Amino acid sequence: MRGPAKTGAIIYAIDISLIAQFYEDVIGGERLLAAPDKIISRFDDLQLIVHKFPKEAESQVVISSSDLNRPSAIKLFFSVDNIDAARRAIEQFGGRVHDQVWQGPGFQVSNVTDPEGNVFHLRWSVPD
Repeated sequence: MRGPAKTGAIIYAIDISLIAQFYEDVIGGERLLAAPDKIISRFDDLQLIVHKFPKEAESQVVISSSDLNRPSAIKLFFSVDNIDAARRAIEQFGGRVHDQVWQGPGFQVSNVTDPEGNVFHLRWSVPD
């Protein structure tokens, strides 16, 4: 991606270093900026900003690695080339790949929980 990002996401986190490194290792990105309140990473099709929760909001954050039904208005998905490498990185950081797998056209997808309890879909290619 060259120039300003056209697509991106912001994830609020308590431990921005852990969460940014988690996504960089799982999805394969590079760090653009590290500041005390945010880390910006670049991926093939996306810029990800991991932003520190304001201090007054930290006490309201509920971290759960098992609650797939936690209310959320948006669910992100990311695609990886190597699901086995992604699984190893997810587990290394304390995340979790959930058991259920759905079939899409040319891909499979599972729910993943990051180390702070955020749930996203992880996709990988499979032969049709």
